[in-house]
Amino acid sequence: MRADAICFVLAVGLSGVTQASAQGSPSATPATSVLASDTTQVDRPLPDGSELVRSMVDRQRSFEEAIDSYTYDLVRTEEHLDSKDRVKKRHLRRYEVFFVQGGSAHKLVEDDGRPLTPSEQEKEERRVRKKAEEAARRKKERTRDSEDDLKISKVLARFDFTSLSRAIVDGRTTVLVEFRAQPGKRDIDQDNVLRALRGRLWIDEEERVVLRAEFGSAQGIKIGGGLLASISSFDVKMEIGRVDQIWLPRRTEAFVAGRLLLLKKLRQRVVDEYSNFRRFEVTTEEHLIGAER
Repeated sequence: MRADAICFVLAVGLSGVTQASAQGSPSATPATSVLASDTTQVDRPLPDGSELVRSMVDRQRSFEEAIDSYTYDLVRTEEHLDSKDRVKKRHLRRYEVFFVQGGSAHKLVEDDGRPLTPSEQEKEERRVRKKAEEAARRKKERTRDSEDDLKISKVLARFDFTSLSRAIVDGRTTVLVEFRAQPGKRDIDQDNVLRALRGRLWIDEEERVVLRAEFGSAQGIKIGGGLLASISSFDVKMEIGRVDQIWLPRRTEAFVAGRLLLLKKLRQRVVDEYSNFRRFEVTTEEHLIGAER
């Protein structure tokens, strides 16, 4: 299962940006579209949190296969902040995102509202084509199900999941599940990050998918022993919605604070907004990966 699949299952996937929450559990104050409880079902017993999360794995596999047939627009806003969280610099990019051979490819379309020049477009096409070819090669080389299932099992076993209550999110009944890492170290890739995480998931009880997630760090995180980066705090908020018969991201907001390469201070907010989902044409994929006709 891909890294973005784990993100849907656990909502702790690392999406390429390291993000941040202050010490302790991230805020779980529901947004306006979330009601504190579902009073019509208050007497029904809550499902076991760990069993509920594990039940999403098989469901996610079908989404993982279906998402390869979609492309969409992504607007990414990066804000560099001062010590009082005032914006010092803002950078906005628009991408066209599509999936090739089980991996996502981001093609830059606009940079701070400016369309790419012909030479920039050509360079971007080469970069995207190279990434698509690498994704196709990796898919051919990897053996999937048994190894992936083992990795997923280890990651899920790393956390305790506790069902807290029911809540309405966008008109759907969800189970609010809190998770936190079990103490100690584990023989898992990126365990130094996993063991620092805690947060909350709003899981659609009928569809078995995460509709909303808030998670962050309970302690500092060092990358490369602190030489590459030292993250003092991060937090992430995610919203997921239905498109046709599958569930896709709508908005992700992330905040990170710390240092890069021991010296450079880092305090940044990144907001990803997703829109214009449409079916992905096979002929377009073949053109991008240079497939033989």
